[in-house]
Amino acid sequence: CVYIHLRSTCMCELHVQVLPDARNKSFEYGKAMLAWIWDNMTVDKLVGLVHDDRTLAYTLKLGFKKEGECPASLKQNGQLINQTHIGMERCQQQSPSYQQ
Repeated sequence: CVYIHLRSTCMCELHVQVLPDARNKSFEYGKAMLAWIWDNMTVDKLVGLVHDDRTLAYTLKLGFKKEGECPASLKQNGQLINQTHIGMERCQQQSPSYQQ
């Protein structure tokens, strides 16, 4: 499940939820999602927030870069936790379908 929110004429924010039954194919789905975005949208930058190490590792493997921290910005189990800002620019990618 992917929600793409256009933030400006050149940037969109991604929200992705991978259901447990699809986790074994999540990298394949992630590459396909990026290929679709770069092939069908005119944005030059993708951004998002992640709040755990596993998700951060997944997004870095897809080609996103860590861009900063947003301290105490999400409440989980009654505790405020940090989120990590991630981003990817079109110029970083030759074509998203190139990655294996």
